[in-house]
Amino acid sequence: MDAPFFHEFEHDSKSAATPAQHETVAPADDRVDERPSTRTAPARSPDARRAVDVRRASSLRRLMTARDYLRAHFFEDLYLDDLAAAANMSAFHFSRAYRRQFGIAPLADLLEHRVTMAEHLLTTTNLDITTIATAVGFECRTTLFRQFVRARGRSPLYFRRQSRDSRRVRATQREPVGGGRPVAVATARAH
Repeated sequence: MDAPFFHEFEHDSKSAATPAQHETVAPADDRVDERPSTRTAPARSPDARRAVDVRRASSLRRLMTARDYLRAHFFEDLYLDDLAAAANMSAFHFSRAYRRQFGIAPLADLLEHRVTMAEHLLTTTNLDITTIATAVGFECRTTLFRQFVRARGRSPLYFRRQSRDSRRVRATQREPVGGGRPVAVATARAH
């Protein structure tokens, strides 16, 4: 009684392997995975590649538009839907594409930009912390403190104190005008 399974194998008189043994003898490297690989892209025609490049460029342009919108409106209450609408994408697709392109989630980028702007205001103005917090889009000073410590490892007040101290030190280390000679000596010799 021959089963159809046995007809798939050629029986060689030199090898005494039965079909069941034949399967166990074959090395694992010879097996071919017939599933399509998700890692490699299929071969595309030049027109198809151009179309993909156009879509990528369009997507990048839309992401840059959303990032510009984020930078221009960071002080407002922004939501993921607002940024996705600026990019003309769904919120889900926008979030994934933004993270893939810029290496940071959109709302994390928003918080980072707000902290950076708070840093700028802390070093260039004498505004109090509450005013700075609301100016950069945080609801209250506590939120600014929490986000600032998380991002920079120190409080905004400590950062301000450090930056002022470093400015004082740099101001006292500046060289006098005239190539290192004191200004009074340079004018006295001119007379």
